[in-house]
Amino acid sequence: MPTIDLLQSIFEMTQGATMLKAGRMGRPHFRHFKLLDDLTRLQWDSPRKDKGESSVAIQQIQELVKGQKTKVFQDNPIPEYESLSFSLIYKCGTLSRSLDIVCKDRTEFDCWTVGLEALLDGFSDTVAVKDFGKSKCLDVTDGKTTKLSLEYGLVGQTVSVREDACDVYTWGSSYKGMLGHGEETEEVTPRVVEALLGRDVRQISCGAEHMLAVTSSGELFSWGCGRGGKLGHGDIQDRFTPFKVRAFSNEKVICISCHELHSAAVTAEGSLYLWGRAEAYLGFETNERKQTLPKKISSLQNVALVACGQDFTMALTTNNMLYSFGFNDRGQLGLGDAKVRWSPTLVESLSDVKIKHVSCGTSHAGIVTDTGDVWMWGSNDCGQLTMQETTDFTKPFLVPSSYWNEVICSISCGKRHTAVLSVSGTVYCFGDGRNGQLGVHLKQQSQMLPTPSSVPINCPAKIIEVDCGAAHTAALSDEGHLYIWGKGSSARLGHGDHRDRTIPLAIDAMVYKKVKRISCGEKMTAACVIRAWVQDQETKNCMACKLKFTTVRRRHHCRKCGGIFCANCSAKRIPILEIGYSEAVRVCDRCYNTLSGDNC
Repeated sequence: MPTIDLLQSIFEMTQGATMLKAGRMGRPHFRHFKLLDDLTRLQWDSPRKDKGESSVAIQQIQELVKGQKTKVFQDNPIPEYESLSFSLIYKCGTLSRSLDIVCKDRTEFDCWTVGLEALLDGFSDTVAVKDFGKSKCLDVTDGKTTKLSLEYGLVGQTVSVREDACDVYTWGSSYKGMLGHGEETEEVTPRVVEALLGRDVRQISCGAEHMLAVTSSGELFSWGCGRGGKLGHGDIQDRFTPFKVRAFSNEKVICISCHELHSAAVTAEGSLYLWGRAEAYLGFETNERKQTLPKKISSLQNVALVACGQDFTMALTTNNMLYSFGFNDRGQLGLGDAKVRWSPTLVESLSDVKIKHVSCGTSHAGIVTDTGDVWMWGSNDCGQLTMQETTDFTKPFLVPSSYWNEVICSISCGKRHTAVLSVSGTVYCFGDGRNGQLGVHLKQQSQMLPTPSSVPINCPAKIIEVDCGAAHTAALSDEGHLYIWGKGSSARLGHGDHRDRTIPLAIDAMVYKKVKRISCGEKMTAACVIRAWVQDQETKNCMACKLKFTTVRRRHHCRKCGGIFCANCSAKRIPILEIGYSEAVRVCDRCYNTLSGDNC
């Protein structure tokens, strides 16, 4: 029986990939390569040839040679990608020819070389490959699995990039450097986190005094206040810029969450790790006062996601079991009592529902099921559970669907307010509204709203994400527009001042950017923004050496991360195949070192 890795490689080859084809008579060109579904022939597109001329049968291939060792490569070498290159020696009549290919990254290289070697050894199990695709529920179409797309015209080839890599922008209070800009200066409008430029951040989580970020490759970064060891670096030092959490060097992180005194992460293997001040919310008992390095919770396996409250934690497994642990004075664990739990405990009352989304606030929590139902529990002192009586609920209860009469897809719990999002894109808020965080006008004598109310967001696009901070709320549309409202102190709203906003407003500084993810903390906000060149007006200094730009020391953009650098800090050039540059282009020193290391 073929292994999963082999089946995945062969399956991805049948979906196709855009790679660089070395030319026999000059510069290389991007071509889209695809293994036919019957696994008998490798095909690539060519504007001047028919399908028969731009394909080779697997049985024609005599050898796979890694590196740049053929005559074609020796005549037209691409030394920066030597370790990501391979050649297929095949028979063409009585002659031997070579098909010379350069991959964009190590993952792509491993996928194609492993798959081709198996095909040359006789692998031909089309049924296993097809079944693998069905089991993964991969609904992909030809050519959609690559960021690069090709168009051919009269003047030649045009390479288009489907850019979805993200940079991080943060704003608000920068206590202990929690914005990641290297200083404690408050930011009244969004500012790019320079240390994460080019990292392709896919998730970000804001706590009360620190932040976590995960890249597309599963690397975890943390920064801000190190009190209690919640940054996971083995000490309690503050970090004013993002630092990689080395404990996960051999693990891929897929989910993160943090709050005031602790942090949590889930790896691709389904392992749950926690760290920070040593209390019940870490899920284990210890005589130490702090856990400064991530510790695996051995009692839980196959964890899918994690959510951190102020003094409790919840974890959902792949078999739909919800576990909670930590302090429980307001019933926030959902276990029917107020007892502290030092180890993960199953929330039995939710065992029969299929959970889609989990969120923890300061002392309350909620889930959304696959049928769109909402269950909540914990503190209700401001009506954040939709109940009129301000008593705590120690056991999950089903929120009446009559409040919205539509299917709910996600929930976010703040300090004393809650927001839910429907599949139609409507946001409903309830709970504490004294700072405008509910997005609706309330009477001065009553700043509490236990009945969910739809939030009037003046947005032509559909809202797809909502997130609650301590006293502010943010919503994101499917076109990347960001709206934010609530308490304005510490500049957490990003509107350039400290005024409260009682209705959702777009952030002027983000109007021309496309936001992909948002996270609201206690006094700050962060957003993952699809990568674009940093605008000249966003910085007056080189992002590397920090020297001020002048008429002599001019600005240069790095073609990889989009940052702005002086000539000395961006003097190197290198091809960047992943974004369509087959010839060497200007990059900053850090991106050059990263690209050179990735290609080794």
